[in-house]
Amino acid sequence: MPIETPRKLIEEFYSQQKELSAGAREIDEATICKRGAVQWAQFDEHESSFAGKFKGLIFPSRDFREYFVQQFPDKMGKMVGLEIGGYGYNFFSDLNGVFKRSAAICLTKGYKPAREAKGKLDSHFVIEGDVMSPRTFAKPLRKFLKGEKIDFAIERMSGGLNYIVNDPRILYHRLRFWYRMMAPDGQMFFELPRNLYVGTEELKFLTQLLPEDALQMKGNTIKITRASNLKELPALWESK
Repeated sequence: MPIETPRKLIEEFYSQQKELSAGAREIDEATICKRGAVQWAQFDEHESSFAGKFKGLIFPSRDFREYFVQQFPDKMGKMVGLEIGGYGYNFFSDLNGVFKRSAAICLTKGYKPAREAKGKLDSHFVIEGDVMSPRTFAKPLRKFLKGEKIDFAIERMSGGLNYIVNDPRILYHRLRFWYRMMAPDGQMFFELPRNLYVGTEELKFLTQLLPEDALQMKGNTIKITRASNLKELPALWESK
């Protein structure tokens, strides 16, 4: 796949992504206005839904709580977590006691979580922004982190993946941003757009840029571990 000049590629990306995000935001806001907040449950999935989606990556663990006990035995109750493209209330409340702080990034903040979910979270911060455009959320995210790094991040946008620019060059460019935000040995779980399913040329292009020992794939899901000796992924092009 050719690597175009970054200025042209980035300009095209922001133009396309702005239009896609506007369409997604209209759908989100129409949903809550017409049907009520209860219909937004699809944007605030429980841990069991995530465990079902990523079961091939957390096996032999049966769920994420068991997975964290095995993967991060010394970090239980001390981790910083992030849900990308959702609200995170249900996921992190289901894992109460695992994370000391958590955040989520989503397009709109109109959703009101169930009282029981919100009550279990001592420190959960929802940031309004477009997950594909760091300029829309970078400042509040850094404020939330307070100089710390993210130990665990997860994205399961499902239908929302139809509203992102899925060019693998752009996705890799964005992935470099998230990688820089991760703590050493931190883990990121992503659901992939349809054009990046296993066996496609687009996925091959994307994965060949990632450290082989830090990458694990199953179906249309991927796990990336931040290597302790690699602070940043290599760039596709030199910054101007």
